Amino acid sequence: MLWRLRVEMPFACRLLALVGALATACPLLSGCARTASAARRDTSPPAAPVETHPARETVDVPGTDESQGKGIADGCFLMGRPAGQGFTDEQPQHPVHVSRFRLGKTEVSNQEFAAFLNQAEQDGADHSWIDDDAAVGLEKQTDGTWRAVPGRDQRPVSGVSWYGAVAYCEYVGGRLPTEAEWEWAAVGPDLRVYPWGDDWDPARCCWEDNQGDPYVDVTALPEGASWCGALNLAGNVWEWCADWYGDYAGERQGDPEGPKEGDERVVRGGFYRNAPDLVRGSCRLRQVPDACRDGIGFRPAFDAPEQG
Repeated sequence: MLWRLRVEMPFACRLLALVGALATACPLLSGCARTASAARRDTSPPAAPVETHPARETVDVPGTDESQGKGIADGCFLMGRPAGQGFTDEQPQHPVHVSRFRLGKTEVSNQEFAAFLNQAEQDGADHSWIDDDAAVGLEKQTDGTWRAVPGRDQRPVSGVSWYGAVAYCEYVGGRLPTEAEWEWAAVGPDLRVYPWGDDWDPARCCWEDNQGDPYVDVTALPEGASWCGALNLAGNVWEWCADWYGDYAGERQGDPEGPKEGDERVVRGGFYRNAPDLVRGSCRLRQVPDACRDGIGFRPAFDAPEQG
């Protein structure tokens, strides 16, 4: 049979070529040519679908070795707070190198997360991505689809577990920021206490005395932007980071990813019911990764493109 195929294949190819050549002269044969061509295409496996993901606006966060300021030494920034300042888990203050990366300019909105839920497959996932009751800005419809509550489409999504945040970040081609990346984006080379500066300003973030309903839009309060242009790193919602929570090491570190294992993940930034101490750029909190609680959201990070 194999020998016969080798002999007959050239004749078949010549026959198809002849049919195609005659098609222009005989309209009746043009249909044969199209049928033969279609038959050949149908025998090929279908092309893999091209996945498309929504574009997100990001800000460029220069690496610590590209930056200058009072908090920069030997290409590192001083992560955490000195003894006697902040909370004890912000100490010891230690030098950390962070490479250039890109960070979501805003927290992920209800509208964005609803679109993700309507396209992603959560069936079979080991962990829940979101809690219907805690997701105050999202509604699950009777047909199983999700939509943002009217008027709250641009509020930050909340009630998302760490696993749900990771799934969304992978969906848009990114990842969660590490704790070091998050703090670097918030405090910058001058080690600001708050994203906008060292002095507390109650009008620059969504906190317990300056709430929305209770959140504000993810694009609101541009006057509270950090040095790299990221919005609402203070208040609105706590934001998941990639790391397991653990004590700081005292030595110099390069692009740290936190402990290798743990029970709780890091959240940063404070939320709408917090006091000023908890929305500082170096403040840390922890939550079990399965937690789907009101007040916890996230934003994605992306590796910086390689320099050409």
